[in-house]
Amino acid sequence: MAFINDYLTEEEKARFEGYNIMYPRESVHAGLKLGVGKGKRKCTLDRERNIYLFHTQNTRDRFDYEEYIDYFTLVVLKNGVINVAYINVEQKSGILKEDKDYDYLWICKGWNMENVKNFSKEELFKYLKEALISYGCCGRVNNLKYVVKFDF
Repeated sequence: MAFINDYLTEEEKARFEGYNIMYPRESVHAGLKLGVGKGKRKCTLDRERNIYLFHTQNTRDRFDYEEYIDYFTLVVLKNGVINVAYINVEQKSGILKEDKDYDYLWICKGWNMENVKNFSKEELFKYLKEALISYGCCGRVNNLKYVVKFDF
């Protein structure tokens, strides 16, 4: 199964409640558990491989940014182990063609793999790239076409 932008099911939300993964301290949601709470929780996910990409914040939330940075939390459930990586990427975008295709360039600005136990940095970036291609713009499912490129 490929990555899709979707809402967590009630079963997935209940599992995330038990995982006790917190939003990063820099997030406007700091102190809250990732993937739980009332209402729908959207993420980019691959249910077959148990990989979840959550957009946790961007510099637009802070109003003091010089560059546009998106903060993501990647959760990989592998061999019974919960792996959590925090990644910061800069987004550069622009219209490619007259038919309104969008060109996205993601530039990695930093990552934290302290809570990753059984996969490498190379695997992290592989999963991240796959997920960001589906994430597109704001994790929306719409009719715009995206050309996604990476500088990492």
